[in-house]
Amino acid sequence: MIAKMVNSQTLTTDTLFATAGQVSALPVGMTTISNMLRYPDGKLLLGGYNYDFNCNCDRNTMMRVDACGVIDSSFGLNGTVHHTFEYTNSGHSYVLQPDGKIVVAGLQSIGNGSSQMLPSISRYNYDGSVDTTFGTMGTNKITTVTGFSLFYSLFLLPDGKFFCSGQQGYGNHLIMRFDTIGQVDNTFGTQGMIIHPTPPNMSLLNGFVSAIRSDGKIVSARSGFFDQLLVLDCYDTLGVEDSTFGVNGYVIDQNFLVGGYTPKIVLQSDDKVIVAKQNSAESSITIARYNTDGSIDTSYGVDGYIHIATPSLPGRLLMLSKFSDDSILIGYEETGAPSIFKKFDVDGILDENFSLNGGTSFLFGNGDRVKIAMIADNGEMVFGGSGAAMSFGRFFLGSPEPHITQDFLTLSSGVTIPGTTFQWFYNGTAIDGATENEYTVSEDGEYMVEVSNIIGCVFSDVFVVNNTGIELVNVQDGISIYPNPTTGDVFLTNPHQSIQTIRVFGINGKLIFETRNTASNQRVPMSDFSEGVYVVEVTTSNGVLRKRVVRN
Repeated sequence: MIAKMVNSQTLTTDTLFATAGQVSALPVGMTTISNMLRYPDGKLLLGGYNYDFNCNCDRNTMMRVDACGVIDSSFGLNGTVHHTFEYTNSGHSYVLQPDGKIVVAGLQSIGNGSSQMLPSISRYNYDGSVDTTFGTMGTNKITTVTGFSLFYSLFLLPDGKFFCSGQQGYGNHLIMRFDTIGQVDNTFGTQGMIIHPTPPNMSLLNGFVSAIRSDGKIVSARSGFFDQLLVLDCYDTLGVEDSTFGVNGYVIDQNFLVGGYTPKIVLQSDDKVIVAKQNSAESSITIARYNTDGSIDTSYGVDGYIHIATPSLPGRLLMLSKFSDDSILIGYEETGAPSIFKKFDVDGILDENFSLNGGTSFLFGNGDRVKIAMIADNGEMVFGGSGAAMSFGRFFLGSPEPHITQDFLTLSSGVTIPGTTFQWFYNGTAIDGATENEYTVSEDGEYMVEVSNIIGCVFSDVFVVNNTGIELVNVQDGISIYPNPTTGDVFLTNPHQSIQTIRVFGINGKLIFETRNTASNQRVPMSDFSEGVYVVEVTTSNGVLRKRVVRN
């Protein structure tokens, strides 16, 4: 991942990924995506929860594919896991451990009553089976809290412990810490938990989401159900509110109406906070940026805010993701329309040139909508979608699929994605050293190029050449290239017209020598060339001649 994203770009479907760039799991009911995670070997995991119509309950749900988009049949059942420890489980946040185990936090319940829904943390093995060494037979449901409570965010700390952030009842902020095997860390707060009450003059806060800063402090965003205002908190992993953030560790933004919906949050590389939220009452989506002390960053957008009108209700915000240069991508839907995407630069200015396959909308082939995006520095963008199923799709900056074209003796793969590798073949045999985007042929036959992207997905194209070593354009007789074979220099004579350009290519297609002259007799200095076969290309006013020359 070496090429940096640029502010303006057109991304195209990566046809090397899965089938035509997309892969979906079998229908599992209405699914909500919480996280997309990438393993060190490039495998991708979607985690969330799905509503099971048969039991009127939710289940933890995961789907895994390999780096090339092939469903990982070694994971769960045909690449998916649908599991609950009790009547219902909703996985709201997933993390990967270094050993590949999957930890999920959310809620667990014995029924559908709100007072029965309690925070939980659970763990699954690499193959998707329950890790019975974690908590109690794989899970830990917190029964020491009251009312409707759950975890929205989960963080793996450097010491291997787990930090969870969520809500207790309708308004209080619940944070807890667990040890490496899922037991409550009683050294944290009171019996392993800290509850921060609703800020003064606010009522019924919900939708708590969090992000961890580079200094280890955690910023959370939540919304007022009736007040419809955005509330931000900042605290450390000991649960202590950051007194330098807002007033006593929290900020209430009177200018950010969120309509009671769960916000979305990302942190810039400098730890500034970007929050996005829909407000159906106003048919709009609002984005705001805050400084590390909680104050609004008035240099962003217009006085710190971006407002996107969504005239077709509900204008539902689907996702918020960040590029490496701190520009952002948001996705939202309007009634009856595909997912719509907008990219804003680091100053909050709309990037008019950003597109996906030339447009600003996208919908998975099975009708799933994009709920999350993972953006890499090399131009790769992986979408995760949900609806009736779970789906992956991938886009790249540039054309991913090879289509060989010929320009005289030069074959081009047509692929320009950063990090791509190439191997050319002649009549089924790999050509030594032919590992560039282009290759100059020296003889007729079948040529193939194999293109591998940065994660190892391979695609190929075949092209038959039948015009090497002959005149491609009418050139008058009389041009002589001698001696051939040669043990030294080669001489060219043309008594009828001047020679404009002479070029010599190696068998691997690389240009070795080029000269431009108007003389009718010229010398090509091949004495220093290694032994082998070369292609000499002569351009005159009447056309081009190419001949194979052997250097002994």
